[in-house]
Amino acid sequence: MDFVFDLVYGFQYLLGFVGVGGIGLFFQGAQTLGGTADIVVDSVISLHHVAGGLTIGPGITLRTGTSSGSIHGSGESPLVLQGTVSAQTSGQYFQVHGTTFTNEGLLEAKNGGAI
Repeated sequence: MDFVFDLVYGFQYLLGFVGVGGIGLFFQGAQTLGGTADIVVDSVISLHHVAGGLTIGPGITLRTGTSSGSIHGSGESPLVLQGTVSAQTSGQYFQVHGTTFTNEGLLEAKNGGAI
C-alpha cells in the first residue's frame, strides 16, 4: 500500500463524497476543512494540524468505512469539531488526539465502532 503525505496550506472547501485511504494530510497554519463532504476511510487516513489550529466545519462528516482513522493535534493548537466524526464500522475506530479539543459537532461510536 502506498502512503501519501500532503502538506495543506490555505482554506479547504469540499463538496460531495470523498473516499480516501493510505493518506496523511498535514494542515499548516490556522485552517478550516469546510464545505459539504462525506469522507469515508477505506484504508488508513490521518489528519494532522501542525500549527495554528484546525476546524472541521459543520458540513464535513469523517467516518470509518473498511478501515480506521485519526486526527492529531500539535502542541497547544486548537482542534475544533463542528461537523461529525463517526466510527460506525464494527472493529474500526477513529482516534482524536489534541491538547485543546472542542466538540461543537457530533463525535459518535456505533455499530461496534470505537472512538
